[in-house]
Amino acid sequence: MVIGDGCLDIRDRYRNARFSIMHSVKQKDYLLWKKDLLEAGGFRTSYFEFENVTNPHTGKKALMCRIESNVSVELTILRGQLYPKSEGFKPGVLDDLEDIHLAIIFMDDGTRCVTKTCGTTLKGKRYTYPCDPYISSFRFALQSHGFSGANQFCVWLKDKFSVDARVVQQAGQAVVSIYRNASKKKFRHIVTPHIHTSLAYKIDGTFKCHSIRRERLSEKAPDQVVRQSDLTGNEP
Repeated sequence: MVIGDGCLDIRDRYRNARFSIMHSVKQKDYLLWKKDLLEAGGFRTSYFEFENVTNPHTGKKALMCRIESNVSVELTILRGQLYPKSEGFKPGVLDDLEDIHLAIIFMDDGTRCVTKTCGTTLKGKRYTYPCDPYISSFRFALQSHGFSGANQFCVWLKDKFSVDARVVQQAGQAVVSIYRNASKKKFRHIVTPHIHTSLAYKIDGTFKCHSIRRERLSEKAPDQVVRQSDLTGNEP
């Protein structure tokens, strides 16, 4: 959860860290699901709802929800293993993570990229045409972990789950992309049992590209074709 949207911070006048994570109230069920996971492991948190200014220019407020723990020495130790994020993952951090952890990171920081165009190369030129929407890639926005952390994440996906991924730049930041069809299918198979129902849309869809190009000729085209006999005056 800390790799995703979670936070471990040490506030003023405190020596140890606390865990917190915040979502829009639209994702309240997902956040309470996380709270249940933590409490099942003996980790108690408190739940809050509050208004948060999301746009400093308009002053528009949104209802947010948050869970927060008490401070503890264990969380301070964990904070030392995960921060600063910009330096990538320290040795051992990813090693013990399993299917459910991958699913949580994806639900927090992942998305599916859907495209409505297909491409082909003809005589060295690239052409695109419309097609039915399909998932071109699954992506993890791991900007806070830097390019080093994103590359480590790709190696972990390959070694742990046999899922191929690569690092791409998005607005100058590091993003992990799963783009091969075999890897997309394997990734979805791994995380599907752990995906919260409210976030199932992130993995729904097809990986197949079906062209919807229009035919060159209309239905009346055969009657409009000029026959050789029309030009010569003789039947072929």
